[in-house]
Amino acid sequence: MRGWRGFKAVLIFLVSEKMTDIVAAAAISQWKFPFSELEKSYLVPMVHVGTGYDVHQLVAGRKLFLGGVEIPHTKGLDGHSDADALMHAICDAVLGALGEEDIGHFFPNTDPRWKGVPSKIFLEEAAKQVAKRGGKIINVDSTLIAQAPKIYPYIAQMKQAIAAALGVTARQIGVKATTNETMGFIGREEGIAAMAVASIDLPENI
Repeated sequence: MRGWRGFKAVLIFLVSEKMTDIVAAAAISQWKFPFSELEKSYLVPMVHVGTGYDVHQLVAGRKLFLGGVEIPHTKGLDGHSDADALMHAICDAVLGALGEEDIGHFFPNTDPRWKGVPSKIFLEEAAKQVAKRGGKIINVDSTLIAQAPKIYPYIAQMKQAIAAALGVTARQIGVKATTNETMGFIGREEGIAAMAVASIDLPENI
């Protein structure tokens, strides 16, 4: 390799293999060499982070779906779709990382098309939005807050279902669960809440 072409190859290797993302971005922004846009997309990764929160009331006569898994319980979550609070929170986290509006903008509860649908549809659409931007979901972490029922026995299934909807592996999905120590509406078993954070690698132009 000789000349500018060889020098660029060395720089790309050093940045992609030896430097941290932050150091790489700072270094490249100072270089005045003619990198193509494609080369820049390899040189400057940019991680975007979004958060999501959702809560639904527990009511009689509904099935309980959390993380794409049906959980036996005396009550289910009330909502326009299957009211899967965990998937809704994750969907908002992914959309937030893209700088988009929330789940209600894409799937309004006034639209009969979404009546009773499984929430994996919403996650699949969020993943499509990431792909349209040329991005890649790095990981998702989430927490369910429920006094009852016990969530832990279903976490592995939830991770698989969420990963399948987002097109990633279960290793990239975190699901945790806690109670509200009998306090508040969650402690009184009147509802269930979920929180999530998602990180996405999006190509950036210098």
